[in-house]
Amino acid sequence: GITIANRSISRGKNLAKKISAETCLLGEINAQIHNYDIVISCTGSQLPVIGLGMIERAIQMRKHKPMLLIDLAIPRDKLKLFPPRAFGFSRTRESFNGKTGVSFDPFSAASTASDMTLSLLFNPERLNRVMVQHSLDSSKMSVRYLLNSLISNSFKITHKDPYISQVQHIINSNLLIYLLNLSQDNNVYMQLHYEAKIALEEVEKLILKTKKTNTYYEEYLYIIKNFKDLPGMYKTNSSPKIPDGSPIGINNCSLN
Repeated sequence: GITIANRSISRGKNLAKKISAETCLLGEINAQIHNYDIVISCTGSQLPVIGLGMIERAIQMRKHKPMLLIDLAIPRDKLKLFPPRAFGFSRTRESFNGKTGVSFDPFSAASTASDMTLSLLFNPERLNRVMVQHSLDSSKMSVRYLLNSLISNSFKITHKDPYISQVQHIINSNLLIYLLNLSQDNNVYMQLHYEAKIALEEVEKLILKTKKTNTYYEEYLYIIKNFKDLPGMYKTNSSPKIPDGSPIGINNCSLN
């Protein structure tokens, strides 16, 4: 199931009601985090809420069963650490590509991070295995559960912070494109086409339900409609490539 962790239990319950989730206080995360396969962080705290030690303990308690950790956005205070590049300093192997020229582009960084995560979750062979394993053992996660969880943690969530809200729309659009492509992917079983279409119907209902508050609802609906005629325009893995970084021990970060 899904659990909302918040500093205020009342605020957590208000959000949890919308998506039929449980609630807990942030201070209780350490004792509960090992119970969850997917952990999504979205906080403006200047101190880390989820630390390395917490995750290491959780992995041990899970007997090394993997976890998926997602941070929705680079916190506001961390953005101050990325000043615009000075004249004469070009991009390096450690620079994120973006759409804002010389300044750091936090939206493209979020798009890259979510794209990389979704590419793993929507890997055709992996989804086929999930379907087969669930058919053999109903206690195993189903594809429908996976897709519903992704929708619950994207299109069903709203944010008061305009920066976080814009990042959420970037993530939502990536998820939408992956769902659309899954519905026509020749490398997955026919049943997964159906599951993708069910998920897309749910997304479309959510978009129409929130059109009074969703600034970009028309663009989401346009993508769904346009995909049917021009699927080639909406390819997965279209976000900027994650920086290669420099080999350990090498001080030269030049792209040459």
